[in-house]
Amino acid sequence: MKIAIISDVHANLEALQAFIRQKDRFGWEKIYCLGDVVGYGPNPNECIELLQEHQIKCVLGNHDAMVTESLATSRASLVAREGIAWTQANLNENSIAYLKALPRIVRDGELLFVHASIYSLEEYIRTQHRAFLELKGIRSKWPQVRIAFHGHTHQPALYDLNGASAPVLLNTPELVADGKEHTYLVNPGAIGQSRGPHPWAFFALYDRATARLSLEHVEYDYKTTAEKMAREGLRAPLYRTPMMRFKKKVRKLIAHIR
Repeated sequence: MKIAIISDVHANLEALQAFIRQKDRFGWEKIYCLGDVVGYGPNPNECIELLQEHQIKCVLGNHDAMVTESLATSRASLVAREGIAWTQANLNENSIAYLKALPRIVRDGELLFVHASIYSLEEYIRTQHRAFLELKGIRSKWPQVRIAFHGHTHQPALYDLNGASAPVLLNTPELVADGKEHTYLVNPGAIGQSRGPHPWAFFALYDRATARLSLEHVEYDYKTTAEKMAREGLRAPLYRTPMMRFKKKVRKLIAHIR
């Protein structure tokens, strides 16, 4: 069985549709979503309906929780809070009920699915040390798990923990995850809001028959999404060039000094 894993849709309908159209190409039979279905983007209700239509199993993300007020917005950026307020004003009853019912963690045999980490909806796993703590906790709670998937950072990553040693950040888009002593931590990247230099929809693919695990992406009509966002006053970027990332760091530094 082939399984597709997506994360951080962020109400980007064009990106989600472009991903779903790849089913015949990649041949998956099941899809898991790692949360943050809403927030930032202009089509929260339509994206939720599409997830329901395709029976995509989803976990709760921090934006989903903030929108339904089960998580405070104190750690969110101004742009994120603006998106949350807009989303709250535009969600229908079906969407609210859907988000409130999302579980924090889902396990499917040797696979585990969370949004940020097993400990928190807002924790960023960006370092080998943080990946080690996550994998150590997973091994302790779920020793049968061989591959854990998480999102939240919007950046694709593959960590491999072999035995009790520190995890290795793998510089490869694919591998065969069949090592008995190995536990893998995988971030598929974001469907709806890339934090890399390209406005692509990122996802992961796992084949249970061959244990092949790969990081994939597909292009989508991001200009249409951006136009919708501009009309609604939604300011989050759909991708980030190095210069955009530098300017964001400068703004944060200035705000901190003030």
